[in-house]
Amino acid sequence: MNKKYLKIIFVAVFCLAVAAMFNQAALVLAVSGEQAVVELDNPLGTKTPDKTFILQKTGTIIKGFLGVTGSIALVMFVYGGMMWLISGGNPDKIKKGKDVLVWAVIGLAIIFSSYFLVDLVVRALTAKT
Repeated sequence: MNKKYLKIIFVAVFCLAVAAMFNQAALVLAVSGEQAVVELDNPLGTKTPDKTFILQKTGTIIKGFLGVTGSIALVMFVYGGMMWLISGGNPDKIKKGKDVLVWAVIGLAIIFSSYFLVDLVVRALTAKT
């Protein structure tokens, strides 16, 4: 027989065996008169997501995004510094390197203010009153 058909037969037999096991478990519970109750834990840690939980998770996602943009600003610092360093005294390249550094500083100021603003808003909205 072809290996492809053997794999298909194996998967089909496996699925039937699993289905039979679950059917047998349901039959045992039905005969014994017990009701099967399966309770799964929420991997996020709460029973029902409430308003504060959603706000906290949203704030965490935004803070993570701002952390990534901070890393990009670090890369821009390195890029501007390297441009200035390898300019060879060319005034146009020096100006371009300085401009990259200035814009990286402005970007970091925006990133830090955004981070603290998001933190302030999330803390204010999730504060227990």
